[in-house]
Amino acid sequence: MPSSSLLEINSISKYYGGTAALRDVSASLQVGEILALMGHNGAGKSTLVKILAGSTRQDSGEIKVAGKTLPGGVREARAAGIAVIYQDLSLFPKLTVAENIAGEPTGRRSYSLRAAKRAAAASLERVEVNSPLLACLDRNVEDLPLAMRQRIAIARALTYDSRILILDEPTAALSLADTDHLLTYLRKLASGGVGVLFVSHRLSDVERIADRYLVLRDGAVALAAAPAEVSRNALARAMFGEGAEKDVAKPDRAGLLRKNALEDALTVRHATRSGEFKNISVTLRAREIAVLTGLTGSGRTEFAESLVGLRRFDSGESRIAGKPVSFSGPRSAMRQGVVYVPEDRLRSGLFRRRSTAENLVGATEHLRAQLGFLGKQTIRAAAGISDFAIRCQGQDSALETLSGGNQQKVLLARWQMAGARVLILDEPTAGVDVSAKAEIHARLREWAAAGAALLVISSETDEVLEVADRILVFHAGNLVMDGLRAEIDREQLMAAMLHGGALREQAQPRGEA
Repeated sequence: MPSSSLLEINSISKYYGGTAALRDVSASLQVGEILALMGHNGAGKSTLVKILAGSTRQDSGEIKVAGKTLPGGVREARAAGIAVIYQDLSLFPKLTVAENIAGEPTGRRSYSLRAAKRAAAASLERVEVNSPLLACLDRNVEDLPLAMRQRIAIARALTYDSRILILDEPTAALSLADTDHLLTYLRKLASGGVGVLFVSHRLSDVERIADRYLVLRDGAVALAAAPAEVSRNALARAMFGEGAEKDVAKPDRAGLLRKNALEDALTVRHATRSGEFKNISVTLRAREIAVLTGLTGSGRTEFAESLVGLRRFDSGESRIAGKPVSFSGPRSAMRQGVVYVPEDRLRSGLFRRRSTAENLVGATEHLRAQLGFLGKQTIRAAAGISDFAIRCQGQDSALETLSGGNQQKVLLARWQMAGARVLILDEPTAGVDVSAKAEIHARLREWAAAGAALLVISSETDEVLEVADRILVFHAGNLVMDGLRAEIDREQLMAAMLHGGALREQAQPRGEA
């Protein structure tokens, strides 16, 4: 390896039973380099990251940091200068921002919250001058949105003298502006000599930042090359095999909707919540996919959570089939067929330490009652695994052992099995690869075609334009766009997201005065 190699991965293999998670993987990370690690869900990326972090041991091969063999173990990896920011962030929700960033025990007899706050503030200033988190040092992490928790995790990693920074899907929950800032910052960090392993499914982000690509497929290296040497089609073939670059045929959604009269499924009138959104009127219709977007802090997620009782309207009302409804929480909403699928699947949507089968069949109390016998549970779980092509070691495998994309499939399969009529999905493709994203989009269309009303929250402009029948845009707590996808182009969408476009005094849903 060249003398500038910061990290050397030599012939690493890892097996679980008879299944190879990694097979003879070799790679290197140079000083000041950003290496993009890619591959479809289950390709071996997470296993490799866990081995580098010291939380998992390889069966064979060795890892060297600055020429020295890494013995294995989390403390040893950290001492060698490896810092990992996992996709689930691994924060402590009940602790404050300062405690999460700089509050780890240091061996001193006394713990100083004041010192932790100073260290946290210094770390935040390294990530972003005048970071909004500086005003939140005393707030609990669980009270902050996911995008801000992402920043906390980055700041925590930078409190250590890290030479190798590993980021697992770092931009999945970030707005366009936050993504731009992060990529710019990582480039500056690399120019200072830090090596960055950037794990991402977002090709647009990878193309902007990567010095080299490392692609895994089925546990082995499928491609190692510089971006200038690889076309997008070649990259797709490396990730998914021959034929992966071909477009998937999509149904004519616009034609389908024109032929069907759409019934109102959930109607919201003049909803307001102080400091978050104001005077919002929206109707979700059966067979239609409405996509709600907007930058972080626009009020979109807060509005979606209010639809199922996670937050309360200060004023306004919701109606189902013309009758007023009020939900005390997601369980109450679920009883009337309204389901909320949260953005943070591991923290709020799934039981990470339970089996895949338990997660699939545990959607509702009435469903669990129907599955009183193990045989029925096994059959239903097997159907979910098969229908959604969930890659796992079996029904009994722990949910946390699945890749991020397969965990998301479990979550979506659960609600398909429960027969929800209105689905509110917050970033349903966050952190999944291109192939899994296409599968999820196809599922959304299937649900809509079968009569469900869908509200999809998405930060990705391409996804909004790809999947929406109708586009809703929030800006600064206002609904500034509500229109048919066929009548909205990219420039109009971006203008609405970034500065509200032509803000109407009162944005009304289609078909209303």
